[in-house]
Amino acid sequence: MIYVLDSSAFLFSFSISPSATAYTTEEVIQEVSRNRFVKLKIEIYTLQGSLKVLSPPSEYLSKVSLATADTADFKVLSKADLSVIALALYLKENMDKDIVLITDDYSLQNIAYVLGIKFKSMTVKGITKKIKWMIYCPACGKVVKDSKMSICPICGHQLRRKATEKASISS
Repeated sequence: MIYVLDSSAFLFSFSISPSATAYTTEEVIQEVSRNRFVKLKIEIYTLQGSLKVLSPPSEYLSKVSLATADTADFKVLSKADLSVIALALYLKENMDKDIVLITDDYSLQNIAYVLGIKFKSMTVKGITKKIKWMIYCPACGKVVKDSKMSICPICGHQLRRKATEKASISS
């Protein structure tokens, strides 16, 4: 089993056994390293060889961007989020082992499900339904297909998102 660790895995003290292997990205490490305890834990895991820091190839970042644009999760994901899900997808497609993303982030879980990546929560229940979001303007009602837009092209109001499809999942 190979674990891919999101920021929440470090913040909520996910324990990596010496026999397991875990991966994360530099973006995730930058996001959590402000906490000295977490930074020390990362250094220890890295020295033990149980944690490897790896950047996903750019084509996997592109695949993830397409998937997030389709579900409209793009608006809420950070650069660290995109990098860690791209890394999980890369490892899933290139290793002959089970890959599990450790995250409490519902949007990451949603994208992981869409991409066929197993995930596990630490402190929250985790998603039970796959969600597809619609981007719309609450003022004029315009529905926008480009999930990267934040301002309505018609009236200039801040765009919002709401769930349009929910399908039950099993993880």
